[in-house]
Amino acid sequence: PSSFKDLSDFGPGCTLALTAPCAFGDVSGYKAYAQRIFDAHGGPLGAHVRFVDNTSFCGLERGMEGKIVAFHSIGNFQVEFLHHAVWVSMAQCMLLQTGDGEMRLRLAG
Repeated sequence: PSSFKDLSDFGPGCTLALTAPCAFGDVSGYKAYAQRIFDAHGGPLGAHVRFVDNTSFCGLERGMEGKIVAFHSIGNFQVEFLHHAVWVSMAQCMLLQTGDGEMRLRLAG
């Protein structure tokens, strides 16, 4: 789906909730958290993220969602957004679901 609105959008196997960026004091804390989650869940490939930066970037707008398809570091990974892939940073994104599908962010209605 192009927009995840409900836990059921992720499938029945997902049981653990991710923590949103707003729960962290700064971007570096969230980036470290995301890296720990990737390490514990088979890596970043296949994970779903939402672009949350307030500034447009390479055709991306806040709220666009996609899947990580290449990973160099937590500050440099490629996400397939609809019909194009863009290299972004976790500072610009929010983790929605792990690549293994075990964890997802609980989103409001």
